[in-house]
Amino acid sequence: MKRILIYGDSNVWGSTEYDEHGRLETDQRWAGMLPGLLGDEYEVVAEGYPGRCAGSIQDAREQDKDYDGREHYEVIFKSATPVDLVIIALGTNDLKRGYDRTPEMIAEDLQWYEGRTRYMGDYNGKMPRFLYVLPPRVESQVGWFEMEEGARERLVALMKDKVSDWVDLDAVELTADGVHFAVAGHSDVARRVADKVREML
Repeated sequence: MKRILIYGDSNVWGSTEYDEHGRLETDQRWAGMLPGLLGDEYEVVAEGYPGRCAGSIQDAREQDKDYDGREHYEVIFKSATPVDLVIIALGTNDLKRGYDRTPEMIAEDLQWYEGRTRYMGDYNGKMPRFLYVLPPRVESQVGWFEMEEGARERLVALMKDKVSDWVDLDAVELTADGVHFAVAGHSDVARRVADKVREML
């Protein structure tokens, strides 16, 4: 049995459109679709939280301390062990203009999880592999989700250069809020991630 931990944001959690403040059913979320695509020899633990950032950003913490992706990672990882693969699906929220993070800073924050896990090696008994689901193209909207597409593209390019395994989502079908995946988008992401997981494991 191969065990996979997915650590991500609202698109792992399954947020519906912003105005609805709802959550998709498990079988409508890409993380929830993954076990069916991979088969019985895989077990998936999905840990998503809306607003979660890759980095420990003070402006994010002031809104909600749980936006700090580093805050809870270690205990979540330990509770999921033994783990063969960690999928990091973060970075989109870090790109918000108000957080003032450069692509270089976000790339370092994304890679922090692998380094921290290696540090915990004596605890979990083995070092899992890491797969990065890179931030997709979203719609920058004043007062809701403001970001620079050029910064996202730079982050994606940096991560492709720095890590071994990644999935570049690029364009995904979104809901009307321009940020959260539509159900068809979730299905597309699930297929892409499943293909990469099979290649890796």
